[in-house]
Amino acid sequence: MVTTIFGLEATLTLTEENDYYVFATIRDDVIAGLGGDDIIIGGTGTDFIDGGAGNDMAAMQVSLANAALSIDAQGYLVVSSVGGILSFRHTLGNIERVQFLTLDEYDIGTLIARAGGTPPPSGQTFTGTNGADQLFGTSGDDLFRPLFGPDIVSGGPGDDRLELPTTLERTGVFATTPNELAFRGNVGTQGYAYTVRDVETFVFADGATYTFAQMVALANNNTGEPLPDPTPGPDVIEGTSGDDTIKGAGGNDTLRGAGGNDSISGGAGRDTLSGDAGNDILSGGAGNDTLYGGDGNDRLLGGGGRDLINGGRGVDSMTGNRGADTFVFDDRDTGLKAAKRDVITDFGGRDVIDLQQVDASRGLSGDQAFTFSGTTASAQGIWYAVAGGNATVFGDTNGDARADFAITLIGVTSLNAADFIL
Repeated sequence: MVTTIFGLEATLTLTEENDYYVFATIRDDVIAGLGGDDIIIGGTGTDFIDGGAGNDMAAMQVSLANAALSIDAQGYLVVSSVGGILSFRHTLGNIERVQFLTLDEYDIGTLIARAGGTPPPSGQTFTGTNGADQLFGTSGDDLFRPLFGPDIVSGGPGDDRLELPTTLERTGVFATTPNELAFRGNVGTQGYAYTVRDVETFVFADGATYTFAQMVALANNNTGEPLPDPTPGPDVIEGTSGDDTIKGAGGNDTLRGAGGNDSISGGAGRDTLSGDAGNDILSGGAGNDTLYGGDGNDRLLGGGGRDLINGGRGVDSMTGNRGADTFVFDDRDTGLKAAKRDVITDFGGRDVIDLQQVDASRGLSGDQAFTFSGTTASAQGIWYAVAGGNATVFGDTNGDARADFAITLIGVTSLNAADFIL
């Protein structure tokens, strides 16, 4: 089957089986083919064309006489327009043939040699930046270290490895297509969002190693039933038992993930977001929002406004962003050991930690309040210690002046009683 596609917007990933005629736009596009024999016709702008597997051809809208050939830093062929009314720069990866406007057709090796380069060497290491990167591998066994930011990684042929800056427990993993994975996480105040294809091995920060098939199984990509589209007014949208993507629009929305590893964003308005079960990502957006992580290891981002953020059970990462935010903790929803603690990545300004729902003395009837004791441990107290530029808040709930739970505050070196609601 041959499919023709027009009017792409910025990024397109083709499917595994079909053959495509693809027409790029006047924008800066990223076109990624998978299986099938694709014909990709470049538009204007700065495009990256990755044919993927199969016998793929890139078609240029100028003759060879009006094209400049060069090799980029990663060894890829770059075809640029010279003069004329069209202006483009196409970088070609996993392309076998190139056709010009005069219908002259060349294999990629001939054009690379003509440009004075050689095919990319095998086994390169590709290191990203803290911005948006596009890392495309060679035909050999490559190593990818994307770092932070929204990155695209395409391994290509070979046995490729990707190193992630977080442990699996601190990473959101999603199977977006049968041949593509998405990873999300953060280290302190720096976050990342990877889109990954054609990579065979994944290595997490603690050295844990998984194959592609294992990561797909962990992602448990059950998309569930279609969800309603948001409206400009107040919406109530509840997800399924699968992995849902739920988005609000204008208005004060109530959005619930139910089961699965969900991605929920509120948009404008005073929104209430609930992840419920699963490892969820909640983003409040603009407005004074309320975020409940529920069970699972969740990532919660408040956005603009005065947000109320409650991670719930599990190991949660919470970011208030702008505004005076309140981080709420329930009884037993944060652990004591470093690997079990909730983390607040940007505590400061007029943010507060609300511990009113945690009983300071479980052995007594009623709900006892904590007392802030600075950097000194105390019975039924809240105190903190600083190490490595981060503060850890400790709390005693049985009267022995020993910590029973803890919360990590990234980049915080000083706290006082006004930082807490006890």
